[in-house]
Amino acid sequence: YLEDVELPKDLLEKQVKQFVRKASDFFIRGRRLWRQGSGGNAKRVIMDLKQRLLLLKEAHNDLGHKGVYSVRVRLLECFWW
Repeated sequence: YLEDVELPKDLLEKQVKQFVRKASDFFIRGRRLWRQGSGGNAKRVIMDLKQRLLLLKEAHNDLGHKGVYSVRVRLLECFWW
């Protein structure tokens, strides 16, 4: 939908409105999917589970093994899944 502006088939009118409202939070830049965050901060959408795990490990190591909360806060600044 974001590339060709073609709605999925067989949606009711109410579903079309919901779909468009949710889709308007996303955009494509540089062949990557992004989500427009609050305050204008764009966050890269990570759909691949292996990539998510890699990001978690990297953030955990980069932060000096500070724990779940610190890793979560760091990742939420840049990524969405």
